[in-house]
Amino acid sequence: MVRAVTDVSSGRRGPEPVRVQPPASRSQRRLPETLIGLLLVAGCALGVFVYVTSVRGQTPVVTVARQVPAGAALAAADLATVGVSAGDGLVTIPAGELDELVGRVARVALSPGVPLTRDVLADRSAVPAGLSSVGLALDPGGYPTTQLRPGDQVQVIATPTVAGAATGTTAPAAEVLVDAAEVFEVAPVSDSSDRLLVTVLVPESLAAPVAGAASQDAVRLAVSGE
Repeated sequence: MVRAVTDVSSGRRGPEPVRVQPPASRSQRRLPETLIGLLLVAGCALGVFVYVTSVRGQTPVVTVARQVPAGAALAAADLATVGVSAGDGLVTIPAGELDELVGRVARVALSPGVPLTRDVLADRSAVPAGLSSVGLALDPGGYPTTQLRPGDQVQVIATPTVAGAATGTTAPAAEVLVDAAEVFEVAPVSDSSDRLLVTVLVPESLAAPVAGAASQDAVRLAVSGE
């Protein structure tokens, strides 16, 4: 681009060179893009460092994968693993022992995501030889506590029936059918009821009397002090 100027000596105008700014070099144009790329790389590296550091401080343990009712035997699908910090204070079960827990009985209802501990599990799920399992559907007052758990020792007591009392005859006294029965399973009859289904282990010779009393709603459980 040129611009006309006046020649003082001759009075004629001639061209005057104009200084033109040279275009920016390619390296200058790429400088902002390079800085953005470096920042992204640095951010990713920081994220990886934080993740690796947190994982290194955790120990894989067994956890509950889905809801398990009290008294139910654990299946493989009920269990999973999760990393917990060493300072959590829980007496957890190492992830390597997961397979050994299948078939164990839950003493309490287990919720998903909660690390599993040994104190909430019973040692077996099979009924031992010489014993029978009898199910008792009990109303509040028929069981001694809502904290009844598998493994607890209870007395099974036959109580007078309402029908017998209505006849006007003298009702028989309550009778201890089993002095030391073991609670095998505990589960609510329904979500909207306070009735509990309690399965107890009793000697085979006493299974029939206990089942007969249960069929008439004439059985109660009691816990004796040690």
